[in-house]
Parts: sequence; structure tokens; C-alpha cells
Amino acid sequence: MKKYYVALLCGAAISLAISCKKESGNINGNQPEAQPIAPSGFNFSTTKSITINVKLLTNDNQPLSGVLVNIYSSSANKDGKSL
Repeated sequence: MKKYYVALLCGAAISLAISCKKESGNINGNQPEAQPIAPSGFNFSTTKSITINVKLLTNDNQPLSGVLVNIYSSSANKDGKSL
């Protein structure tokens, strides 16, 4: 019984080794032209720098210091994401 498992394992390993060979180059020998994947001028940037000026004052127009401020991508009532 153990011989059958060894033979089956060897056969599977050989078939995997033979079937996973990568062919080199194109069948026709022609290389396809490089197609642009994005419009010209596209820079693949996923971030954007913005400037935000925040002025926090008390009721008598005195500046507040050390106050934590959260900036959201949309209205906080509409499940906006904190930036």
C-alpha cells in the first residue's frame, strides 16, 4: 500500500515539474506594442497636499492653544472619514 502512495507522489511531482515550464518569447516572435495604461500627464499619485487654516477662539476672541482638531473628508453626520 505504501508503495502505491510513493509511486503516486513521484508521478504527481514529475507531472508538476513537466507542466510548469514557461515558454520563452512569443509564438510568432513579434513583440506587442506598448500600450499606455493611463492618459498622458497622469502621475499615479494617491495623495494630495492641501492647506487648511484653522483659527480657534474663545467667546471673548482669545486664541485657544493645545486643542485637538479632527478634519473630516465630508460632513461628520454622513460618516465622513477622518483625515
